[in-house]
Amino acid sequence: MILIGKDGEVKFREQLPVDLSDILAVIDAMPMRQRRCERDQNKPQGRRKWQNKLVMESMPSICVLAMHQEFEEIKAVTKNPQHICFNCGRVADAEKNLCNPRPLK
Repeated sequence: MILIGKDGEVKFREQLPVDLSDILAVIDAMPMRQRRCERDQNKPQGRRKWQNKLVMESMPSICVLAMHQEFEEIKAVTKNPQHICFNCGRVADAEKNLCNPRPLK
């Protein structure tokens, strides 16, 4: 598997099978991802404690889950993907788990 950044450079190269947490760690370390996650966390909206971490109200987006390395939670919300995020390309079962969801057709 090869992950190519928006700059066209190879960011990750591994033989299959690849551990999801390895891919997410590479993506989450990218400056563009970090800016997006910081921006999403600073949006003025209701907040609550979720597993001792300050995150968005209701179920956190996959971006927030990945920042906190909640990989089991990510697996739970991506078992039957029905939506894709137009910002990051991640997929999830429900819209509420993505920053900019669009239906997968």
